[in-house]
Amino acid sequence: MSERDDAIRLRRTNTELDKVLEQLDAVRSSGAAKRQAERFNYRSVTVVTEVMDQSSGWTTYRTPSRNLSSTGVALLIGKFVYPGTRCRVHLDTINDRTQAIEGVVRFCRYVASTATIHEMGVQFDAPIDIELFHAAATKYRLLLVDSDEAVHKLVPRMLAKKLNTEITSASSESEALQFALENDFDVVLLELDMPDTDGMQIIKQLREKGYWRPIVALTARSEPETEQTCLEAGFSGVLRKPFHREELHDVLVSHKDPPVMSTLGDQEDMAELIDAFVDSLPEMIHALEAALRESQQDELRKLLRRLKGDAGTYGFGSITTAAAEMEQALGGEGEQPDPRAGLNRVIRLCAAARPVRGKLAETETQEEEPAEEAVS
Repeated sequence: MSERDDAIRLRRTNTELDKVLEQLDAVRSSGAAKRQAERFNYRSVTVVTEVMDQSSGWTTYRTPSRNLSSTGVALLIGKFVYPGTRCRVHLDTINDRTQAIEGVVRFCRYVASTATIHEMGVQFDAPIDIELFHAAATKYRLLLVDSDEAVHKLVPRMLAKKLNTEITSASSESEALQFALENDFDVVLLELDMPDTDGMQIIKQLREKGYWRPIVALTARSEPETEQTCLEAGFSGVLRKPFHREELHDVLVSHKDPPVMSTLGDQEDMAELIDAFVDSLPEMIHALEAALRESQQDELRKLLRRLKGDAGTYGFGSITTAAAEMEQALGGEGEQPDPRAGLNRVIRLCAAARPVRGKLAETETQEEEPAEEAVS
């Protein structure tokens, strides 16, 4: 296998490459065609790309990259590559690991006013979990429960330029309960003093039904004891009105766990087993919630012991550590601690676990896009 450092072969400095990338971005943003999957700037001069050559086999290039989505990536290369050519793109994950993504060249076109630079679009064989590869792609799912219409207008405006958010609005107790129990939110922002209901009653019902995800109290109360009262009621934190953009941003970020990945992910013979373990975690979360809800301490310890062993076997050390600490706390003598906080940490880590190959994105079932603009 020969190797060519295409970033050097193009004879372009980083500044010159940036100019080419900016030129391409300007052209694409002015066009009418759009990719179904959301694109994110992905600027790197060290992306290793293997291209299949019928005569010489796999040839390795270092290809500067332009953008990335769950369905493909755009790269710069110093030669023409025929559409339909098989390739492998090695992408760095957010925790500094590398995954080889199989795909096919969908288009390759010369970039005007350059010597030999071509833009090559690669479509992945299967959608990737883009949050593993690009921090800005992390989506924050927020349930906002407040009776004030102005708040429902303000919060999206405050978050628009800071985070990739998906906001669901509720203004009544029934909506809050329905939306929270039927969806997976990263944070529920719950107003304490709505005219027709009490936020304390809503959180009481949610926690009794086994809802473990973070719920932050939204309130204009200024009494110093408010925060302690909310924490004792099951809230994960308090955001006081009026709040600033940075405070709202911090609430979401602090309650969103980064993807948890196996340390054995680079061992190919383990990938299938690791992915099967990750697929089993929602069932484990459900069992842990049920044991907590029914105050079944022995069952809870049994589940934690099993999770501790399995997680360690498949390279999820943070889950093993959290489960072991929780099991030890429950096994002590005397009065038992309230297990909610520790179990919440275990469950959050389980929910953040990712399979080796990345979960399939929703775009997998969408119709294929036009070849020319599929990954441009």
